[in-house]
Amino acid sequence: MPDRVSERVLLELDVPTTPPGGGAVQQLFSLGSHLGVLLNARLVDDNGRPIDAQSVEAIEAQLANLYEDMRGAGIDPGGDRARRLYI
Repeated sequence: MPDRVSERVLLELDVPTTPPGGGAVQQLFSLGSHLGVLLNARLVDDNGRPIDAQSVEAIEAQLANLYEDMRGAGIDPGGDRARRLYI
């Protein structure tokens, strides 16, 4: 059987269970970039657009809004309740 080559690798950050301010987004994209170099691949979003520093900043801003909404609903991002609700 010939070797199988995957066209995609998916990296996922479980946002509601990740505490804010821990640098998880930066770590995710840093790891993705490193894997991209090792695999001679590129890091893209769901629409196939390359992810750059501006993309990461936009994602972090969206996460800040999500975390604010979660707190407003009495859910501590990264806390026990978030884990129970989102896992």
